[in-house]
Amino acid sequence: MRSFLPTITTEAKFSHLSVQQTLSQYRLVQLQVHPLRLSSAHLHLLGCAFVDTPTSEQPKRPHTPPPATEVKESHQSPWPAAIPSPKEPCDLVTPAAVSSQHADTTDKDAETGTSLLDFLLRSKPPAHESWAKRIALCNVLVGKKAAMICLLEASPLAAKQSRRNVPFRYRAFKEPVLGIPFEAFSSSVPGPFCLYLDASAIRTARKEHLRSLYLQYPSQEKKHLYESHLAELTADIAPSRDPYVVVMLVALAQAQRRSVQSRDRSPPLTQHTFRVHALISDVNNSSYLRVYTADVPDAFLDKLAYPRLPLTCDTSFRIEHATVPYEPYSTFQQRLMQAIPARGQKRARSCDTDEDDPYAETRWPMANPQGCVGRDGRKRLRAGSRAP
Repeated sequence: MRSFLPTITTEAKFSHLSVQQTLSQYRLVQLQVHPLRLSSAHLHLLGCAFVDTPTSEQPKRPHTPPPATEVKESHQSPWPAAIPSPKEPCDLVTPAAVSSQHADTTDKDAETGTSLLDFLLRSKPPAHESWAKRIALCNVLVGKKAAMICLLEASPLAAKQSRRNVPFRYRAFKEPVLGIPFEAFSSSVPGPFCLYLDASAIRTARKEHLRSLYLQYPSQEKKHLYESHLAELTADIAPSRDPYVVVMLVALAQAQRRSVQSRDRSPPLTQHTFRVHALISDVNNSSYLRVYTADVPDAFLDKLAYPRLPLTCDTSFRIEHATVPYEPYSTFQQRLMQAIPARGQKRARSCDTDEDDPYAETRWPMANPQGCVGRDGRKRLRAGSRAP
């Protein structure tokens, strides 16, 4: 039976090899595939590993029973009071007494209405609690997205939806990534730091991609190939370890590095990592939200941008996976902020720079004040600058 996924030995490590060196050892493996067709074997070749972290749960308080209350016995008769007979004398009701009783009833009704309004206003849940409940229980993806946007905007991060989509880049390959990117404009590091997406959107996009790949011109044989490829890919992907999550995180790191390049206009002195997050909900799971966090090294981004370039340090990184329960909804926003560490904190890596890198100046074309160096090694002058 034909296998659509590569077979890789788990003992081998490829994090210190370039893409070209990796492909030289596995000539039948194709790394330049669509992000929706990535498998666990591709992640092993690239040096990416998922790691489960403790679940962020609300601390349980000790249960204290309510104080016992004494039940007072009532000696009142269950029967209504006797109605006076017409023969018995009764007091005459004057118009003044009727008006006073009506005024007392009106005042009591007004007080009751005011107290009821105050009770309803006090019992109304906060906005973030309603948004958390909508993210957990809503079956419409548009409603989930709107609730997540409002929840993150009202959070201490004050994250807002980015205007631009985040693409995943591999050499000349460029593919927009699914999900809603968020930026924190008050942070020191520009660029998006978080992506929100529902897992059902990944499954639907994967099916549509394979359907367009095999069923463009339908036939019985191509339909069988489509079903076999989809079944094999679905069986290989675990719900909590979808390779597309790695694509989302790497795309965020690439967008952050491009933002840093355009802002600083000069290359960094040391290698750094870019901290990124992915928030994954699921319409079939109303219990918890999945949170993925990764520190993507700058060397890994160079590995994708320049596949033939020899590596000088380890490019592997881990993807931390945690679950944040939705309930209680009143504290979901607070627990989600605890699961997402403060962004903009980049950890320096002990990696020496490669002085023989032929693309060292090509990565940062604005580093030279007089001009930039092209891929052919020739120096190009800017408009208005004179040659020395």
